[in-house]
This record gives sequence, C-alpha cells and structure tokens, in this order.
Amino acid sequence: MPEQSQPSLIRLIVLMGLFLVVGGPTTYFLWHEVSDLLYGRFGEVQLLVLLGSLVVFLVLLWVLRTFVRSIADPSWREENP
Repeated sequence: MPEQSQPSLIRLIVLMGLFLVVGGPTTYFLWHEVSDLLYGRFGEVQLLVLLGSLVVFLVLLWVLRTFVRSIADPSWREENP
C-alpha cells in the first residue's frame, strides 16, 4: 500500500474555510425553515429553500466524511454496533 502523506496546514485551513463559508449560510437557512415548520407557520415556509438547503447540507456532510476518511489512518476501522 502506498504511503499516504498528511495534508498541509494551508490545505486544511483552506478546506475548513470553504466548508464554513458554504456550511454557515446553509445551516442558517435550514434552521430558519425548520423552525417555521416546528412553530406551525406552514405559510411562511419556503419549500424550495428548505429542500435546497437540506440537499446542500447533506452533500457537505458527505464531502466532510470523504475528506476525513482520506486523511485517517488506513488501519483504522469503524465499529458497527
């Protein structure tokens, strides 16, 4: 198995910054729309904003999972309960 190099500090900072720049507004819109749903204000909920932010949020979680797995130790295994 080829030796995997650790990511540089600059790369980690840039990726974290991009993740926060995209994830912050996405979480805000998702939180706001879900909050309106939970309050029972169905007329104020913008369904396209809710679904769009949910899709972007799930994609960001997948990207984060992929990145963490790429820098993790190859001998590490997830334990399934």
